[in-house]
Amino acid sequence: MSLLEGRLRLAVDRDGATVTAVHIDNRRPFLAGPLLRGRPLAEVPALVRRFYTLCGEAQSVAAVSALEAAAGIDAQAEHLREREQSVQREVLREHCWQVLIDWPRAAGISTDPELPLLLHQLRSNLEAGRDDALAALVGQHIFGCDCERWLAGGDVGAWRDWARDGITGTARLLAGVWDEVVDLGRTTTPLLVLPQDETTRDGLTTPLRGDAGFARLPQIDGEPRETGPLARVAGHPALAALHAAASRTALIRMLARLVELATLAVQRPSTVWLRAHNLAPNEGMAFVETARGLLMHWALVSEGQVRDYRVVAPTEWNFHPGGACTQGLLAGCAAVDAATLRRRIGLVIASLDPCVRCEIEIDEPRMMTHA
Repeated sequence: MSLLEGRLRLAVDRDGATVTAVHIDNRRPFLAGPLLRGRPLAEVPALVRRFYTLCGEAQSVAAVSALEAAAGIDAQAEHLREREQSVQREVLREHCWQVLIDWPRAAGISTDPELPLLLHQLRSNLEAGRDDALAALVGQHIFGCDCERWLAGGDVGAWRDWARDGITGTARLLAGVWDEVVDLGRTTTPLLVLPQDETTRDGLTTPLRGDAGFARLPQIDGEPRETGPLARVAGHPALAALHAAASRTALIRMLARLVELATLAVQRPSTVWLRAHNLAPNEGMAFVETARGLLMHWALVSEGQVRDYRVVAPTEWNFHPGGACTQGLLAGCAAVDAATLRRRIGLVIASLDPCVRCEIEIDEPRMMTHA
């Protein structure tokens, strides 16, 4: 368990089938600054990895990159590529765990009895760098076919046929979401990815370095953002077609995760997953794309020690009180009975993939469970 794990508490008010209000209480402790302040720089990456057990590789890479940037060090190209590849391997693992464990749990579906063995095989092949064996496992157990074949047939009609054919548990789960409520979790929250230009970068770095509260409630121009796999692969033709038919939904987010999962299983995309910037003497910023979205680390150092440190994780964007989760539950999560509503809420949460446990409360405080 992470020292900084905490939890989210999500309370939903409803009037009949309609969700009328969503209250998100983020109880994740924001202790990176207090815990790292005064620490020798050499200790920081390992400490960060201990603090954040989920996406620990990405957190460590962000810490190293932010500290290098603060020192005015430009990492060599081969080191940057190694770091990006290590993050991508972690993203691949997290996507597999999300699809095989968290999605069925949210949908109230029993997992395959052979799942522990499959997870062991996936982890072993990933850690050993056996890419072909890993891709074969992912293809067989998640897609029911070769990953490249699934990607090549990626249009809306083919995906719907694949889901309805139900070759794998993942396909059957997606078919249920598709057929039951296609607009589940519908949002229009703008997407956020790793900044590619100076204006976008400054829009993130300026408030973070100037306001410690930004780490808890991040926003740009007074508005939260949605981050994650969908933000990275939104240009995929089939996903773009689904966007044209509806706003972003839980189904589209889940399909986007599968697109990225299949892509990472057969290749390592050449797109940039990491950027670091020297903002001023002894001040550095790092942006890293993770399984759950954009991660930001800001570091201020002096005399070989940390003076101040701030982290903005993807969960703070997606589960902002006015963000994608809230908007999705208000706009597309109607259900007459509490059990169905609870399951639909769980699927919306799973599609946004928080990095902490989320407790759901519907109407009465005593009606609580874990998503």
